[in-house]
Amino acid sequence: DISAFSPCVKLQKVLLSGLDITGDIKVFENATSLKKVWLRETKITGNIERAFRRAYLLLDVLMRKTKVFGNIKVFRKCFRLKNLSLSRTKVTGCVDELRKCKALQTIALEFCESISGNKKQLEKDLPGCCISF
Repeated sequence: DISAFSPCVKLQKVLLSGLDITGDIKVFENATSLKKVWLRETKITGNIERAFRRAYLLLDVLMRKTKVFGNIKVFRKCFRLKNLSLSRTKVTGCVDELRKCKALQTIALEFCESISGNKKQLEKDLPGCCISF
């Protein structure tokens, strides 16, 4: 269970992809130094808005095939964010919110709850970024 990470407020990396791990990502809400969150194909749940609302140093958020939810706008101030993979989750929102994240190289939001936005404009705003939703 990821609740064991709750007291780790200076946590920078969570690399637990593919493990049979459970818990709510709210344990990361005070981890403002987070840079990498790799929790792909796990049984974690929770609201990304609550967990990452103060994590402005994020570089990678790889959480496809999890049970997380919330609006992707929480990442709009993560100007260093390079990779955002939330495919097959229950996240929602408009990809246009990510226009100012100029470091983005990958945005993967396929098979999400409800994703909208202007893909062509985003490709112009983020040249070289691989975008799929």
